[in-house]
Amino acid sequence: MKKTTKIITALLIFTAALFTSCSNDDGNEESFGTTTGNFLPLAVNNNWIYFDAEQSLLSDIDIVGTSTFGGKTYYEFTDDGDGMDTQQWFAKKGATYILKVGETTFIESGFTGTIGSYELPILKDDFAINDTWSGSLSPKFSVSGAGQTQNLPLKVNYVGKNFFIGELTLDGTTYPNVIKSKMELTVIANGQTTNTTEEYWFAEDVGIINFITTNLDSSVTAKTIQSYSLN
Repeated sequence: MKKTTKIITALLIFTAALFTSCSNDDGNEESFGTTTGNFLPLAVNNNWIYFDAEQSLLSDIDIVGTSTFGGKTYYEFTDDGDGMDTQQWFAKKGATYILKVGETTFIESGFTGTIGSYELPILKDDFAINDTWSGSLSPKFSVSGAGQTQNLPLKVNYVGKNFFIGELTLDGTTYPNVIKSKMELTVIANGQTTNTTEEYWFAEDVGIINFITTNLDSSVTAKTIQSYSLN
């Protein structure tokens, strides 16, 4: 379900055509906060099924295992609607929900690009409406082609905001406690700047029930939960 991997890759493909792991908030210490509830239940074999309105089909998110990074448990998930062969994980630290993306390789127009692993805080459940969080990532970015390899400067700036907190009815189902958040991503690579946005609806004790992505071409991708199974 997570479009973030595909979005950042698409932005970098665009940059490469024109032409070590990430640092978290450029080295600034981040406060993870004190959680107010469980807005993304994490356990192996948890499953969420979504309807993709753009393609008129169902897609699954499945938690398939765990990994440890920095002494913290991360939950690896697969997304059969993502279309990318890249490892991804969720984690929760305090009130902060993390999306971690593994190293990604793409091939486009004779170029081979590699993006290093990075993490994004996609929700802070203790933030009030209109509270924001922001930071910058600097994943390694290299492009090979025409007999040469270049390490290119890359920075991903993000701003997150909670837009709605409260009861929400979606497709006839009422969720008593939902947080709607929005992520704005700005990718600056090799002198080119590109932008995109993602909106998420997190329901307590359920997970992500809806999300909308504004793509590079200004088209919109939307997915809405159909069913889920939690352990």
